[in-house]
Amino acid sequence: MINLRFLVVLCCLQAAFGINPKISFISGPEIVKDIGESVQLECRVENGKEYPINWIKIRGDRGPDQEYLPLSTGKTLAVRDDRIKLVYEASTSSYSLSITEIKDIDAAKYQCQVIVGINNKITKEVTLQVRLPAKIVSEDPEDQVVIEGEGLALTCPVEGFPRPRVEWKRKDGRPLPGTTQTSHVGESLRVAKARKEDAGHYMCTGSNNVGEPVSKLYDLKVRFAPQISVPRPRIQQALRYGVTLTCNIEAYPTPAISWFKDETEMTTGGDFVINHFAKTKSLTVSTLKIYSIHAENFGMYTCKASNAHGEISEDLELVKTRMPIPEAAYGSGSRFAVVHAILVIAVTHIFFA
Repeated sequence: MINLRFLVVLCCLQAAFGINPKISFISGPEIVKDIGESVQLECRVENGKEYPINWIKIRGDRGPDQEYLPLSTGKTLAVRDDRIKLVYEASTSSYSLSITEIKDIDAAKYQCQVIVGINNKITKEVTLQVRLPAKIVSEDPEDQVVIEGEGLALTCPVEGFPRPRVEWKRKDGRPLPGTTQTSHVGESLRVAKARKEDAGHYMCTGSNNVGEPVSKLYDLKVRFAPQISVPRPRIQQALRYGVTLTCNIEAYPTPAISWFKDETEMTTGGDFVINHFAKTKSLTVSTLKIYSIHAENFGMYTCKASNAHGEISEDLELVKTRMPIPEAAYGSGSRFAVVHAILVIAVTHIFFA
């Protein structure tokens, strides 16, 4: 603790003889080092022999989170750390702080102080920067969920020195939401109004040419109400032949799917088999297979899907035809294939009826 009477004497000397100390030189203003290297921070003081001279380490931004650690006072080291030494050179009135085997915690501002009176001091600072590889410090979970139409921000805070560059991309290479660009630079990626097409994997990568780049992969899930598409809204088939009715349902989360005939819910049994095939996280193909059609099976069928975000249904019509139509004819996208299949059946009936 600096003696109060001593400070009063110093003030009197300044007033009587005009002795004013000053810091004539300090290293810096910025020094950059790698982990494991050494550094020497020098502070030269003129007319400072009678004044307390201190080194202070300052970490953190200005405000309540800023930390002050006294390292030395006068010619005496105030910390116990074998890596830190204080060297005094009388000929130049130099107070040099030597730090060996530099660590990441050494990155800070180092302030040289000359105490000239009560609440009065002369200071100069040097900043020691330590090169550190990029490090992602996000605590956000990898799985992110948003409802269709709502906004979302994916964040990827990255620490390191020099300041890392953060780049976003979709894993599959598609354009980012709301743009034609395939990459975005910045710690945040904003989705203004999420669409179901925005679901997928997003990767943020931080790099600063110190060490290897670091990455984090986010899985964005977009919740949305079911949407149904029917490949064959009107299907023709003959009595006693089989047929498959198909609904393609997009939804997330996976919807409850049911089939109806004339408002009566259908279940697997007898000539009927209902199957649901999950093609992707959001696409389900639902089929109603009738192995042998009876007269009462012709008519309107309804495919219905629902989840927490909505409900939808689509109708399919099964129409009676004299000529049986093979499933392969419906499955092909070629009109020629359909005609060919019908001709084959017709010829078969003519020759083998």
